[in-house]
Amino acid sequence: MVRLDNFVADFGRDRDERTERVREVAKFPSCQLKRRWRISTGIGLFGRDAKAAVPRLVERLDDSSRNVRSKIAWALGRIGPAAKSAVPKLVEMVEDDDRVEGRPLVRTVGEMVRAALWQIDPVWAREADIPPVDFPWDRFGKDRGR
Repeated sequence: MVRLDNFVADFGRDRDERTERVREVAKFPSCQLKRRWRISTGIGLFGRDAKAAVPRLVERLDDSSRNVRSKIAWALGRIGPAAKSAVPKLVEMVEDDDRVEGRPLVRTVGEMVRAALWQIDPVWAREADIPPVDFPWDRFGKDRGR
């Protein structure tokens, strides 16, 4: 089993090296559900430093697993304004009422998507009347790059 601490540490300290590794991991090879979830979590832990992964994360928002979709939305929210290209796809998912299993902080995929939209572009979210979601963004590991 790969621990997330080790996953993050393996990316190195140099920003260019980390960016290249994030880009490579974000290709999401065909893999088991648990690994897709861990990849999404690992990318999200880098915050803004993971902006190179945004295009791949957006592609993966159609994942068959609601937990993976929710975690990808979380990762995009952690990346913040650099994930603005994800907004159109996220908007399509705002009403996704698939329940997220085992996650007491967020009950549905749509709720996580709304929280992410507020992190990516709060002005747009306010103007679009996206209901805010209170979510403790820093609860999941140190904030890297924010």
